[in-house]
Amino acid sequence: MIRAIVLAGATAFAFGVLYQVAWRMVTISALIAALAWTAYQAILGSFSGSTGWAEFCGALAVGVLSELGAFVLKQPALVLQVPSIIPFVPGYLVYESVLSFMRNNFLIGLEQGFRALMLAAALGLGLAMATAATRALIRRGGKNEGNNEEKTSSS
Repeated sequence: MIRAIVLAGATAFAFGVLYQVAWRMVTISALIAALAWTAYQAILGSFSGSTGWAEFCGALAVGVLSELGAFVLKQPALVLQVPSIIPFVPGYLVYESVLSFMRNNFLIGLEQGFRALMLAAALGLGLAMATAATRALIRRGGKNEGNNEEKTSSS
């Protein structure tokens, strides 16, 4: 499990370097990927192998941590999200699906392709929900602080 967490962070780090992300942001995205992969592994263990929920929760963790990191560092959230979500992409299932089609195993190819599509949808839904909720909470917190400042300065 620790090896998988380290490899998830290393993958995010490598893709961050590939995408020419600033060094400070690359290390933070690798940390986010490692933390999200930890959540993924924990959910995967509790739901006895249901990768859909685990992928959703991993993407949710990536989204929330990326939005919080972007807010603190005053950077766009995508700079942290894109490298951090890469370890969750079901590329191997897509590869196996195409390989099954090439070998004339159409039913297996369809099954694996559909599973990859559902996992990708879980990733997208997790990121979207995390972004919407976190940004709403951050805006709400900022408006409350702004209202308090206006009240104290007018007194």
